[in-house]
Amino acid sequence: MASALVELIRRDIIAGEFLPGTKLRIKVLAERYDAGPIPIREALSRLSAVGLIDAHEQRGFWVAPISAAELNELLALRKNLEYEALKESVAHGNYEWEAQLLAAHHRLVHHSAAAGIQGKDPTVVGPEWDKAHKAFHIALLAGCKSRWQMRFINTLSDQMNRYRHLSIHGGYSHQRDIDGEHKDLLEAALARDVDRACLLLDEHLTRTVEFALLALSKRGDL
Repeated sequence: MASALVELIRRDIIAGEFLPGTKLRIKVLAERYDAGPIPIREALSRLSAVGLIDAHEQRGFWVAPISAAELNELLALRKNLEYEALKESVAHGNYEWEAQLLAAHHRLVHHSAAAGIQGKDPTVVGPEWDKAHKAFHIALLAGCKSRWQMRFINTLSDQMNRYRHLSIHGGYSHQRDIDGEHKDLLEAALARDVDRACLLLDEHLTRTVEFALLALSKRGDL
């Protein structure tokens, strides 16, 4: 029960359903997720361990705040970890890795077409595109065999996705060929061009953060 609750609450925090600094009231969450207070508390405690929730003894739980400094720190850490993972993945990924990467990209393109965002920025596209997007990035790095490295990357990715979702809630949009960026990443990885793949990944992640910072700053959220 607690594991399912962790995933549900994690998903809703990342999607911006709970805004930064919001107090998470056990009774309200128990009703929302149709669960008892003890599993809710356990789930919140587990999410505090990955930085999505702030837990204060005797005072309860709050959604973690956001800041420009934190987002830039997340970006720097994610780049460092993903560069090394991508280098290993491109260098050592086998035929199975290539097949899984192609399949993940195909699914991502399918969901982009279904959402009508091919060649555009995916401002609000729903959970299916989000799931396919995350799966593509995981497949890109799947040739990396360090379990801990991938675990840390996943945590950083969740944190950055929270900022991305919060940045689009106000309807702010921008011109960006996100499908083109993913296609270029795919081709560089399959061509085993490590330098180009790392450069494209750098640009891809940096662009996401720049747009998020701009949107959140314009709304006065940072």
